[in-house]
Amino acid sequence: MAVTRYDQRKNYEEAEANAIGTEYVRADLLNSDDAARVRDLLRKYIQRRVQFYRGGDEDQLRQIDAAAAKLQAELWSAVSHAARTQPAFVVTLAVSGMNDVLNSYLQGHGG
Repeated sequence: MAVTRYDQRKNYEEAEANAIGTEYVRADLLNSDDAARVRDLLRKYIQRRVQFYRGGDEDQLRQIDAAAAKLQAELWSAVSHAARTQPAFVVTLAVSGMNDVLNSYLQGHGG
């Protein structure tokens, strides 16, 4: 059972990393200001996710999780701003990619 849980967690981590990497590349589809903001936020988000996977005591993990949740809201705000200001099919890819990033987080947390 422990091996299955380990494999599942490893798969979730991989899916999350892939979603983040894809979204980082898709940021090229946004205007330069929005792209820079999304990339900066993704770098910060990655740092929090790595901290989370490295572990810590419950209080540390709660703080890391809260910081990640705040960054998720900022990430969504950044792509939704781009979608409102330059609605186009290309921006839809960036919004869809961010949705994948946020969903991969939820999958890894049993949500």
